[in-house]
Parts: sequence; structure tokens; C-alpha cells
Amino acid sequence: MKKLIALVLTLLLLAPAALAEYTEYKLNDYHENIKKIQQRLVGLKYLDGRPDGWFGQKTKSALKRFQLVNGLPDTGVADAASQEALFSDDAKKSVQVLMSLSELKRIMSENTRLGVKYDLSEMVVDKSSATVEMNNYVVMHCELLGDDVTEIMLVGKDNVKIPFTMLLAALDDSVGAGNIFSALDELIGQQERAVDGMRIRYEVDDKKLQRLMVTPLEEDTADTKE
Repeated sequence: MKKLIALVLTLLLLAPAALAEYTEYKLNDYHENIKKIQQRLVGLKYLDGRPDGWFGQKTKSALKRFQLVNGLPDTGVADAASQEALFSDDAKKSVQVLMSLSELKRIMSENTRLGVKYDLSEMVVDKSSATVEMNNYVVMHCELLGDDVTEIMLVGKDNVKIPFTMLLAALDDSVGAGNIFSALDELIGQQERAVDGMRIRYEVDDKKLQRLMVTPLEEDTADTKE
């Protein structure tokens, strides 16, 4: 028992010491260690470009996104806890986004087709999602990462199946992708497709949709220097 207590006390003493090894960095700081932070952010797909040791706005934005994805306060400051998570084997890679929530709302406010109606003032938004009813029986649910939309799902309210024409109109208006599907028969024959940088998956039953999900396609690389 004494050995177990001694081991626990040792671990408790070592944990703060491990965090203390990291120096805090913030916007407009410059240090060689910031290059390591940037290099790790590049490797996890949060940051593009060449690490230069300058903690600029792009590095801050990339770090904030990392913090959001990994369940940390999105301060944009490279504090000890954030660096500990960043360099751990459990660090999560970047999540691609479709668009900002404000852009989605703008598109929805400017487009209504085939009788699809929705009241954006009734959109329920919390920290990780946004939901709004469309035509009283179609529900649009968005997964959020900060102020960005990472997934859009359209589903029939109370599991009601959705007529294709209504779903297509709602999808076109919601994501602003224009004429995504040119023929309903083609849609029925598939369950997943890539269109305009989006991956579209859906469930079909008796030639009616039960649900549809829109997520970003994985991007390869981008070459943008800070």
C-alpha cells in the first residue's frame, strides 16, 4: 500500500512539471520553438506554408482550430496545455469545413425554391450544432466547429421520408451548390457521390430519402504562406 501511495504522489508531482517545460507563446511572438509548433500544425493539416518561427495570425487561427477539435479552450495562445496536447500521440487531425455558419445563413436567406420555407430566427444554435425546421417536416442539422459548418444533414421530422423534389430544393438552397443532381433516377441508383468539393451520402427507401449528409471532401495540400 505504501508503495502504491508513493507512486501516485510521484505521478502527481511529475504531471505539473511536464507542463512547466513548455513556454507560452502568443500572437506576434518570435522563437525557434514556434517553428516546432508550426511544423506540428502543418503535419496535422491545420496550417499550410513553411514554419518560420513567427506567431502570426494564420498560426493563431490554426492553433484555435486545433484547440477546438481537441477539446481545449480556443484562446489561440500556445499555452502549456495546448502544446502538451499538440505534441501528444493522441492529437487529432484537422477537420475540413464546408463554409462558415454566417455564409450558410446568408445563402439560406437569399434562396427559396419550390416552396421550401424556413425561419432563420428559429434556428437553434449551440456550441457544436445548429438546427432549423424547413417546411415543418424537413429538419436541417449542422455540425459546427467554432463558427464553421463541418456537416449538413437533412432528415425528415419524426423519421418522415422526404420527397426528392423537396430535398433537392432544400439542399441547393442550403449549401449553394446550384444544380447538384440533374436526374432523380441517377440519385436513386447511388448512395454516395462527390460534387463541387463536397461528399454527399444518403439513405433511400422506396424511392424517397430518409436522410442526407453533406461533408467536405478531404483536401490534399494547399500552398499558402503566412
